[in-house]
Amino acid sequence: MTEQSVTIEPNFESRRRDYFAAIAVIVYPAIELHKAHGHYEPEEFKGKHIERGWGNVTEHCLVEAARAGIFADLLEFSRGFGGLKQDAMVAAGVHDFRKKREITSIREGEVVGTPEEKQNKVTGLSAAILQEEGSISDQAKFIAGASGAQGVLESEAILDELIKVNEFGDLGHDNDVKLALLVQHYIDDYTDGAKWAPEVVRNGDGTLSNALNQRLANNRIKYKAEDEDGRTFYGGRTTSQAQEECSTRIQDLLVDVILDRNPEMPVFEPYELPEIVDNEIRRRISS
Repeated sequence: MTEQSVTIEPNFESRRRDYFAAIAVIVYPAIELHKAHGHYEPEEFKGKHIERGWGNVTEHCLVEAARAGIFADLLEFSRGFGGLKQDAMVAAGVHDFRKKREITSIREGEVVGTPEEKQNKVTGLSAAILQEEGSISDQAKFIAGASGAQGVLESEAILDELIKVNEFGDLGHDNDVKLALLVQHYIDDYTDGAKWAPEVVRNGDGTLSNALNQRLANNRIKYKAEDEDGRTFYGGRTTSQAQEECSTRIQDLLVDVILDRNPEMPVFEPYELPEIVDNEIRRRISS
């Protein structure tokens, strides 16, 4: 694997907080929706007082927003207020704005059905509520809709379309909004909470696992019933299989387009992409 050397300075943590505070300003409309839907309200859970409530969900979304910003630069998306870069970051920031209500409604038996049906119902309602929010652009709403397992089928349809276009030459900027949607699906598939992307590891059979593979492998264990239930929705594939297949193909396409648009960039393998993005975030924090 290509070495990605990044110097971590002594005051890195304070710089990191400042960096993500700046990200929060960029995606301010998304943060306001997190607040409006209770992610910052203290609560009691399993006998414990949680002062910040569901603030970890907002942290997760800010990590995705930071990653979306790096991808936007690598893919040369339009910048500035109202540009595609900002919309991609807002989409990442807003995608789980109603996660607290989704989880509590399932936990409290407010929705019925199989595990995957329940998830589809609550995320479908969240998507409908987001469509009514005037503070989020239509473009950002479109991109945010690709998030999670519920975005697999739409992402695959767009992916097939863009791969065909790419076969006949470089993918032009007229396809950037669709490309941003694929970026969001990919980021959400490999982002584990608010953690940095883990290093690539070699499996016992010699294959390599990056952040994407490792997270979905954990999901197969953690959400076994939900994963198996996905076979009904994803053509016989489990939920994690559908996500991994889709995002691996997205990963390949993104690397191809990134290298086309950045000819000065050293060639790298697709499995290195999550680490490359996070190392650029670290570099910006330290600079």
